[in-house]
Amino acid sequence: MKNGLVITTTTWYDDAQCVRARCAVKTVQNAREHSIPIVVVEGGSPKEFREEIQDCGAILFDEVEHARGVMCPGRRQAIAKGFDLTKNVSCYVEPEKYCMPAFVEDLFQPVLNGKADMCIPRRRSHSSYPTAQQLAEPLGNLHFKQTTGLDLDMWFGPRFFNATAGKYFLEYSDEYGGSWDPTHIPVLRCAAAGLRIVSQ
Repeated sequence: MKNGLVITTTTWYDDAQCVRARCAVKTVQNAREHSIPIVVVEGGSPKEFREEIQDCGAILFDEVEHARGVMCPGRRQAIAKGFDLTKNVSCYVEPEKYCMPAFVEDLFQPVLNGKADMCIPRRRSHSSYPTAQQLAEPLGNLHFKQTTGLDLDMWFGPRFFNATAGKYFLEYSDEYGGSWDPTHIPVLRCAAAGLRIVSQ
């Protein structure tokens, strides 16, 4: 295990050949190329997809039962499995972000060197996004900064954290929703608790 790091994610696809599934396979392959274990909590994709990512090195777990359309239980499960492997750090990365493994070591650095409890990657450009996202997400980040005083790329999904910050992700119980809320509410609670959060 490279420097005690791990990637965790969740998958569930109807079609093993759909674009998103193929991106997820690339993520697993890229994690292997960078010698970083990747935990995948799998929600019921076709057998061929499950076998393919295992052949590429994924550490596969079946997702706990929950209502369809709710992402939080699987994410909690993945994050917890990450801590089972490393004890000190874990993360969550959307499975289709296949470029992310190349940056994982750098993104964990503020956490590993004690300068932060959590790191949220910062995008350099929104140019590849649909127009609505290009306009909405920077505006959302600006509103978040004005509200909290924190200059973070909140609308980018990956999160890297130590065990202190991680417990806020593990303890979030869907009380405000279980889809996108699990990426935002724990960050707000970490900030309220005085934990150090950075974007880079």
